[in-house]
Amino acid sequence: MNKVIQLDNPQPHESILKEEQIVTLQPKYIRASLVHEYIHTSKATANRIIAAAEATKEFSDISISVSSGLKLIVIDRLDAYLEHVNSRWK
Repeated sequence: MNKVIQLDNPQPHESILKEEQIVTLQPKYIRASLVHEYIHTSKATANRIIAAAEATKEFSDISISVSSGLKLIVIDRLDAYLEHVNSRWK
């Protein structure tokens, strides 16, 4: 006997019906190896900034180690740290 899954009926307010309704979501994380492109600096400078932020008590939660080869940086925390260091980074 086949299992029948009952799905909700689509509602117009829950559906994308026009291309204008598609919204691009802002990313929350960036791979540590790509931070230099995000902040337009060299890789060495980006690594120094990340290390300095991790050493700061207030911004110690700036990075997340997902695996041994993947480290993600929280973009909001990075932006806040850069603004903390120099207000022109806004």
